[in-house]
Amino acid sequence: MNQAIYPHDFAAKLVKRAGEKYRPSNGTEGQLFLDAFCRRCQRDAAMRTGVGSPNDAQRCDLIGMTMLHEVTDPEYPQAW
Repeated sequence: MNQAIYPHDFAAKLVKRAGEKYRPSNGTEGQLFLDAFCRRCQRDAAMRTGVGSPNDAQRCDLIGMTMLHEVTDPEYPQAW
């Protein structure tokens, strides 16, 4: 399933930036991203919901790493 956080017309204007590291421009855009992608992720479900027994194998560090590092930092997640 394709998931989008932007309307098609706006997303089309961003095609030239495809492949660049992503950082939401504000909290609203960040929340849209989390709702579209992270809320469906099973890897981090136990940490997010508090159900189950989270351990390091189930934890997703992507969100934390994006908060810790600048986009220009080599440790900023490429996966986002």
